[in-house]
Amino acid sequence: MASKSLTIDDLRGKLTTFCQANKEYILDEANGRFLVTKEGQPPISIGIKNGKADSSDIDFLQEVVDFQAGLAPAPAIMGEDATKIMGLLSQVPGYMPEITVEMVANLVHCPEATAEDLVMLAVTAKNIGANPFLPGEIFLIKPKKEGSHAYVVIGQTLVAKKLSKVPGFKRAIRGIIVESKEGTISYKTGNYYNPKREELTGAWSEIQYDDREPVRKEMPLSELMGTSPNWTKMPGLMAAKCTFMLCAREAEPGLFGGCYDIDELNGQIKMDPSKEIKEVAEA
Repeated sequence: MASKSLTIDDLRGKLTTFCQANKEYILDEANGRFLVTKEGQPPISIGIKNGKADSSDIDFLQEVVDFQAGLAPAPAIMGEDATKIMGLLSQVPGYMPEITVEMVANLVHCPEATAEDLVMLAVTAKNIGANPFLPGEIFLIKPKKEGSHAYVVIGQTLVAKKLSKVPGFKRAIRGIIVESKEGTISYKTGNYYNPKREELTGAWSEIQYDDREPVRKEMPLSELMGTSPNWTKMPGLMAAKCTFMLCAREAEPGLFGGCYDIDELNGQIKMDPSKEIKEVAEA
């Protein structure tokens, strides 16, 4: 049987998923072709020719193919599942009637999402008023391991915006924990430290309120450290970001329970699905 021709939407979905999971790559699109860039290397141009992916970099195409082979095939979503998903999504910012359930998984950068994954995303977006169709605001990341559930990822700009509307909210601060060569431990606001004089050992974050006790989180670097290039280039920023997201979930579980920063998913933090989200979704 002849293989199905690759469409521009198919290719966009495959490359988007690959680049979301491999953060060292940046994806752009222009004039019907895609440019995939990795720091220090020339961009890779990819298009479609005769219904197949076309690129001068055959090794990169094989890397994408191998990555896709490790993903569960995208299941068809029909019937009551489709109706439930679209009913929920019709209540979120950015919804347009022309959006179909077949389009949703690609729009949230997770072509392999199951009906359960999309219901979880829709419920979360509805609960916190997030726009799943706006790039970078809220989307799904699904591990390659078979049987894994997807994680809801939200941008920190959205977190800050939602926190500012919480009654009694005062401010959110974050920083890093460093140790000097003399053994002095310091809690710094922000991300700056001098690696010649100090060793980064962790990060902290605190969310303060006018009408209740603050919520504070301190984490050792060993429990945060990821493997993406950003962790090598700017470990202080990455550690502070992840600790802030942990603090936000603890301070406002009704808003951010089951939501993660994308850099947490690249780290060593053990994460479980949000029972609160699943219970609402199954109601």
